[in-house]
Amino acid sequence: MVSERIQRRVDRLLDQSEEDADADDWGTSAKRAREALNLDAANGDARLLLESAESMLDAQSSPRDTPPAPIEPVRPPSHPSSFVAGRYRVERFLGEGGRKRVFLAHGTTLDRDIAFAQIRTEGLDDLARERVMREAQYMAGGTVASLLGDGTPDVERTLAVAADVCGALSFMHGQGLIHRDLKPANIFLADDGTAKVGDFGLAGSRITQQESLVSTAAYMPPEQALGGEVTPQSDLYALGAMLYEMVTGRPPFVGDDATAVIGQHINTPPVAPYWHSADCPSGLETLILRLLDKDPSRRPSSAEEVL
Repeated sequence: MVSERIQRRVDRLLDQSEEDADADDWGTSAKRAREALNLDAANGDARLLLESAESMLDAQSSPRDTPPAPIEPVRPPSHPSSFVAGRYRVERFLGEGGRKRVFLAHGTTLDRDIAFAQIRTEGLDDLARERVMREAQYMAGGTVASLLGDGTPDVERTLAVAADVCGALSFMHGQGLIHRDLKPANIFLADDGTAKVGDFGLAGSRITQQESLVSTAAYMPPEQALGGEVTPQSDLYALGAMLYEMVTGRPPFVGDDATAVIGQHINTPPVAPYWHSADCPSGLETLILRLLDKDPSRRPSSAEEVL
C-alpha cells in the first residue's frame, strides 16, 4: 500500500494522463501513466490508461495500405430498467468511473430517489473477483442502505451496526488505512445481522470526481471536500453522518445537488437529531454531533473512543 503522499502524486499524474488523452496527446499520456505505475505498480487505472495510450500510438504508427473501414455509428449502451426484482426502478444513467456504473433509481418501498452503484467485473483477475465475491457474500442480509430503505431501524439495531463498524475502522486505522468512502451502501450485513465494512476502492486507489460526488456527498467530511488532509477522523465524520440517517431517516444535510450538500458539510452546523426524531437518546445525539464537528480535532480521537 502506497503512502498518502505518494497516492496524491499518483492521482495528479493520472488526472494529467487523462487530460493528455482527451487532447489526443497519446505519447504524453502514456509517459504520465508509466510514471504513475513506477510509484504504484498495482494501480489498475494507470495500467488501463497506459494500455489505451499504447494502443492508440500503435494504431497511429501502423501503415494504411487500405482505406479505413466505415465508422459504425455510436449507440448508447443499454442499461437495466430496474434492480432487486423491481424494487429500485432506474430513472437515468448518472455516470461511471473505476469499476462502477451509477444510476439514479427510485426506491419503490419508501418512494424516494437513491443513487444505485452497479459493480462491473469484466477484466478482473482471480484475486479481484474473489474480493468482489467475498463482499457480495457479506450482502446476504443486504446493506445498511437497504436497511434504511425499509424504514428507520430501532436504536438497538443502530447501535449494534455502529459497534461493528467501529471495530472494523479500529482495525483499518491500526493498519494505516483510511476508508474515505464510508456510507450506508458500503456497510454490508451478514445473515445474522453482523455489519461488515466493504468497498475499499478509495482506500487504495483512485476514483473519478463525478463518481465520488454522486455516491458520497451526503457523508463527505468537510476536509475531504476541500481537498485537505484525510485522517481517521474523516472516517468518523462519515460514520456520524450515517448514524444520523439511521436515527432520523435522513442524512444530516440534503440539497438539490451534490455541490449544495457539500457546501453545507463545510459551512452549516447540523440540526440536532432530536428535531427529526424524538426517539434518539440524548447520549447518542451528543456522540453524533461530536462526530459531525467541522474541526477534525474536536471529533473523537479514535474508533475505539466512539465504541
